[in-house]
Amino acid sequence: GHLVAAAIHLEQAGAFAEARTLFSRLSQVGIGKVDHYQSALIYFNLARMAQHCDDARSARAAFVAAVRLLEEAADHFEGQGQRERAFDCFQVLIEVGKSGGSFENVLEGFVNCIRILREDHLKYFALQHFDDALREAREERELSAAATLAREASDYARAMGMHALALHH
Repeated sequence: GHLVAAAIHLEQAGAFAEARTLFSRLSQVGIGKVDHYQSALIYFNLARMAQHCDDARSARAAFVAAVRLLEEAADHFEGQGQRERAFDCFQVLIEVGKSGGSFENVLEGFVNCIRILREDHLKYFALQHFDDALREAREERELSAAATLAREASDYARAMGMHALALHH
């Protein structure tokens, strides 16, 4: 019952191949025993370990599985009214996208986090996520996405009566 802890400690020790073996075992054993969110975390870690072992094909397959599971988990949580759990899924999706080199996943994670924060009237957190998404878009030279995000952030700030912040974006 301590496979996750063992895998994490192996990773911390730099034993990536051994950690990968444990995460791979967890991905096979965990099916049906853990929810989609936990399975996504297992696949995310498996992908990261495959990257450390220079196995791009296996890493890509594990990243794809993690994304699919995160999206399913988020849908499930939102359907159950557990928006904070869906938010967690989208936060992990951002990290999966960054690690896997998929700006599309990063953007999807940010857009959904912002949507939830806006719907929950958490305007300062929503604007912070807009800023973080803008930074990522600029770093990835995704200038069209950055322009769209900046315009939406400005419109949102203005609608919230935050005119100085609207000018910032």
